[in-house]
Amino acid sequence: MSVCVALKDKTGVWVGSESQMTDDDSGWLSYSDTPKFIRIDDFVVMTTGAGTGERTLRKIFGDYKIIPSSSADIETLASIFEEAFSKEDDDISCMVVTQDDIWSIIRNVVSYHEAYGAIGCGASAALGSLFTTYTLDIPAKERVETAIRAACDINAFCGGPIHIDKV
Repeated sequence: MSVCVALKDKTGVWVGSESQMTDDDSGWLSYSDTPKFIRIDDFVVMTTGAGTGERTLRKIFGDYKIIPSSSADIETLASIFEEAFSKEDDDISCMVVTQDDIWSIIRNVVSYHEAYGAIGCGASAALGSLFTTYTLDIPAKERVETAIRAACDINAFCGGPIHIDKV
């Protein structure tokens, strides 16, 4: 329940997320000041889904010690991702972002994104925003923020402080 966005520009890839969380026990929405992405060496991993976040990332990158550096590594990661989490939560999705590449993994389906991508329940709104600003002369960081704000305005499960970083 969230949105994560990645956008390429001439200097690299910008990533961002909001920080609304759902309490697993009560279902209440709350805000934290924690982004839904982590930086590991030269890449960023983003995750969305009910009750995910650090638990998902620690499981994949802690237990399996995956360091993606090629599309083959991403395919391996997708297999591990599906195996590790399909029983727990069918709603989990992940993006792996390097300085040059954006991949999304939803269940075991891997997609490569040429210019931008988004995951989570707010992805449709974020992608619409990124699409409509594609040809405009707007800085990438601002486009990422606008896309996340669009998702937060449209989807009740997105909200809270916005976090943006450059890979």
